[in-house]
Amino acid sequence: MPGFVLSLFGKHPAWSDHMFAATDVAIGKRLKQSFYDLSVVPTVQSSAYDPEFDQHFYVILEHGHVHIIAATKSTDSVGRSRFPLFAALSIEREDAGLLSFDALQLGIEWLRVGV
Repeated sequence: MPGFVLSLFGKHPAWSDHMFAATDVAIGKRLKQSFYDLSVVPTVQSSAYDPEFDQHFYVILEHGHVHIIAATKSTDSVGRSRFPLFAALSIEREDAGLLSFDALQLGIEWLRVGV
């Protein structure tokens, strides 16, 4: 059975600022730091930010994992909407080959509906 990790990070109405939650904290934090803290946050804070950034899926190969990330527009509990919310499905790289294309599509659909 493939190993999966689910992570959420970014703005969410239940939090007053940036939030983070993951089923495996070590993997989720590493993804949040490399993708969100070092890429998303500087991009959103720059003048080059494009609001369409909030409407994409991303696939990242990193540290032995395949990460499928869905972005959606969101706000925090204070109403700030500058940063999106991200939901990530991380799969151990050696297990990713065991998944069928249909299973990956279901994972992406879950991320889209779950966000």
